[in-house]
Amino acid sequence: MFYEYDPSHRYGGGMDIGGGVGLDHSTSVFIDFSTIPARVVATFKSNTIKPDIFGDEIERQSLKFGEPIVAPENNKFDMCIGRLKQIYDNIYSTKTKDSRINEGKELTYGWNTNQMTKPKMLFDFKKAVEDGYLELTDIDLVNELKSYTRDDLMDKEEDPRLTTRHFDMVMAGAIA
Repeated sequence: MFYEYDPSHRYGGGMDIGGGVGLDHSTSVFIDFSTIPARVVATFKSNTIKPDIFGDEIERQSLKFGEPIVAPENNKFDMCIGRLKQIYDNIYSTKTKDSRINEGKELTYGWNTNQMTKPKMLFDFKKAVEDGYLELTDIDLVNELKSYTRDDLMDKEEDPRLTTRHFDMVMAGAIA
């Protein structure tokens, strides 16, 4: 936690969910959007927390920032969002399109990172930092951004210990 909560400010958080088996990390990045520039106020990473327990962790972190909107990635570990839906109300969601089978619109919770959204969110994140609209305060996040590549880290000369293996902090920041 890099800055204390200010109840007059507007916050949001993005999360990348890992499996909790010592490989990829579950990460979260919270941003204060009321400052100029906006700034990262808190981060979290763990490669051992289980996805469902990470739902409880997201809620705990969110309570520190006035229950802001949170956007956990919804690609793989449904149990995290499932748990979060049980205990937290302010989760990013989108309405699914109408279909002939189901005429009502249903909500899809979390942020879907796919081949359409991922390049745009990473470009927007990069642009916000480079244009001075977002202040990064976590050295681990900065190091991940500096070493970000779409290639496998193990094939590079950079020390892979400087980052989470799958750029999980970068993804959480871009989602936020």
